[in-house]
Amino acid sequence: RMKEVFDVDHVFYSPSVGLLKKLNRLAFYVMGDMNWHAHVGITTLPVRVAAQFKVPLVIWGEHGYTDQSGQFSMDDFPEMNYRDRLEHFARGYEWNYFVGIDGISSQDMITYQYPSDQDLFDIDLRGIYIGNYVYWEANEHTKLVVDRYGFEVSPEPFDRTYRRVSNLDDMHENGVHDYLKYVKFGYGRCTDHACKDIRAGVMSRERGIELVGKMIVRANTCKRTRQPASKITVALQCGGSDGNSGITANPALGVASDILVAQGGTSILAETTELYGAEHLLTRRAVTRDVGEKLLERIKWWEAYADMFGETINNNPSTGNKAGGLTTIYEKSLGAVAKGGNSPFAQMYQYAQRVDTSGMVVMDSPGFDPVSVTGQVAGGANIVVFTTGRGSAFGCKPAPCIKVATNTRLFEHMNDDMDIDAGKILTGTPVETVGREIFDMILRVAGGEASKSAAQGVGDEEFAPWLIGPVF
Repeated sequence: RMKEVFDVDHVFYSPSVGLLKKLNRLAFYVMGDMNWHAHVGITTLPVRVAAQFKVPLVIWGEHGYTDQSGQFSMDDFPEMNYRDRLEHFARGYEWNYFVGIDGISSQDMITYQYPSDQDLFDIDLRGIYIGNYVYWEANEHTKLVVDRYGFEVSPEPFDRTYRRVSNLDDMHENGVHDYLKYVKFGYGRCTDHACKDIRAGVMSRERGIELVGKMIVRANTCKRTRQPASKITVALQCGGSDGNSGITANPALGVASDILVAQGGTSILAETTELYGAEHLLTRRAVTRDVGEKLLERIKWWEAYADMFGETINNNPSTGNKAGGLTTIYEKSLGAVAKGGNSPFAQMYQYAQRVDTSGMVVMDSPGFDPVSVTGQVAGGANIVVFTTGRGSAFGCKPAPCIKVATNTRLFEHMNDDMDIDAGKILTGTPVETVGREIFDMILRVAGGEASKSAAQGVGDEEFAPWLIGPVF
């Protein structure tokens, strides 16, 4: 109703639904931000219009990084420019990154193309914020426009918060966006809004805690129910491997994986760069020729990808791996494949693709543990089992992480973080016995028992989507 209330021209732009869906999906896949199109559109289209019609001044309302995140204080005077737009709003990705993907053309992305330097110099364009001159406080301004102009807020609070005005224009996208914020950083929508209101001085800390507490009460109404083991999907993962990994923890995890698969559950093997040289052990177990060839195609892709950066993937063992006794990628890969047990190779998935097949499956991913696990969890893993011989301190949220030490010395040294000692295999305990121990703990953790890393809250910093660039 702005054009009626203020009697002004109102230019409204919205991308086509088809393009919007593609940008939502691609931006989330690439940078974890499905709202890239909105952030870049807000900071690009007004500048394009200004350059076209020779308007030397563009005025935005609030500066989002002042109002919402405190990157700037209210005493700063940030102005919009190309660098600010690219680094913060565009997350470092220009419009042309998406051209050629999913049929997106340069013409499709014209709205997101920033004017040339010469176009801006010709009119001496400046981009400023009202928030530089008027203290920006969303609650106060909402009351003003409601009282003076009849602005309408939502009749009910939005999902998972007490506010009735935030995100009115894109409540569904921002609902997902705020949920992902919880997954990545561990705080929910209500906590986010309460922190802003406390910082603005319109809410006491005590009141904020009370409101967040009400959301927790709602969350606590969710109850556990008895479920079959077939509902479990385990991410098979290793990091900081040593010379014992391939003969203790990894084969034991393979036994646990086989037991889970026999119960109708799913296990996800990943880290393609650490399967290199042992892929034949998987292809011979593929349920169809097509499944095996999908893995070989990804192996070839990784060879070409590494070559782009002047690297190879046949020299993968890290300095720590070598210090722990691993000598070659083939020795490392033989141990890594053991995590998949002996079950048939049921399906091959792309990174973070939804896993919809039960059994032992493989997901393409780098060998870098946080990136690999993030893809597995995004694909549906609800528990992670992580083997280590050198002492990785990895943890995971929202899927709990069970840690398995490949040697007893590490288990005793990092007892606060290691759940299971597979080193006892070296002194005579059967691999099958430790495998059953791992499976039993998977069931207990699925039932609510906290693994050691989960009990300590480890995992907030390990959310790491696969970004563009050399990640192996």
